[in-house]
Amino acid sequence: MGLIVADENGNRLDVQKALIRNISRLISGFICLIGYLMALFTEKKQTLHDIIAKTNVYTKPV
Repeated sequence: MGLIVADENGNRLDVQKALIRNISRLISGFICLIGYLMALFTEKKQTLHDIIAKTNVYTKPV
């Protein structure tokens, strides 16, 4: 899909941040997917698990 997940500074994720992000995805989907819907209302379009892990999702440059 051409997406890149990076930390707040644009660096690749280390194992710890990736693990935190994946575990917190469970929290995002737990109550009616509210964590995913947060992307519609946040400034950087971040979901709950991205906010918890302090990550961003970018499109891969062509």
